[in-house]
Amino acid sequence: MSKIWSFLGFASNREIFSKIGAKIDKGGYLAITSVATLFSGFFLKLLSESGFNTLPFWLFLFLTITSALFLIFGIIGGYKDSKKLLDAKNEIQKKFDELDRKYENLTISLKEKEGDLRLLYEKLVRSWLKNIDVEIRMENSERVSIYFVKNDEFYILGRYSQNPKLEKIHTQKFALDKGVLSLAWENGQHTELSCPVYKDSRDSYVDYIKKTYGYSEEIIDRFTMKSCNYIGVSIEDRGKRIGVILFESEAESLVNKEDDITTVMNSYSEKIRGLIVDGQNYYHVLFKDNNNVNAAEIEVMNALSSKVEM
Repeated sequence: MSKIWSFLGFASNREIFSKIGAKIDKGGYLAITSVATLFSGFFLKLLSESGFNTLPFWLFLFLTITSALFLIFGIIGGYKDSKKLLDAKNEIQKKFDELDRKYENLTISLKEKEGDLRLLYEKLVRSWLKNIDVEIRMENSERVSIYFVKNDEFYILGRYSQNPKLEKIHTQKFALDKGVLSLAWENGQHTELSCPVYKDSRDSYVDYIKKTYGYSEEIIDRFTMKSCNYIGVSIEDRGKRIGVILFESEAESLVNKEDDITTVMNSYSEKIRGLIVDGQNYYHVLFKDNNNVNAAEIEVMNALSSKVEM
């Protein structure tokens, strides 16, 4: 017999009866109410047509009362079932609302955590750039920035300058195929020490930048820092160029610092490489590119942020 039930798709003969019982339990009260209503009306009609105190009369009276009792039973059972369903629905809604609140709280917490991680990582990058600034003895007209390549664009990872105006970051993404960054990334290094000083002659500066780097006058006027000296060095990871560190100055002050920059780059290249690799891996956190941040990434970013030199 068990083979027959298995052939029909049931683990045992008990399972089919359990399923039938569940179906009856779900729709039983509705069926009882419907059938009892039908029979109550039918027997009540027969009762009215039969003679009083006759055998058919008492038979139909009994059947009518019985049908009415089944009707009452079905109505009460249906009400209880409806109440159970309503209570279950309310309980599910309560749990759903609780989960929704937890999700909202987690989302808010995650956003706050992302903000904290961005600030901590900015401090980490800034601390290393500050060390470089000290070793090169950079001046108030100079700054140093780190950029990494992602999705065919340059992203700025961090910047340091003694001059707070020059240190501000106004743009986070830059074209991959234009300017000093592009030349440093393509050629491994790019040095610009021939550009006129903007404060000495705006026209000469604009004309030189237009001809040398292909920027329009409108774009040049929007430069927050009108640098005339640039030294850009590409950073590699396993033989692939992944970013650029850029030294720049509004004055002709990098002319005598090429050797110092080379020495510093030999000392700090591995650290800068690590910063850029981390920036590429977690740029969606650092630049709010999307919300795909998981717990493992937060742990890694926390570990990175613990390296910040306060």
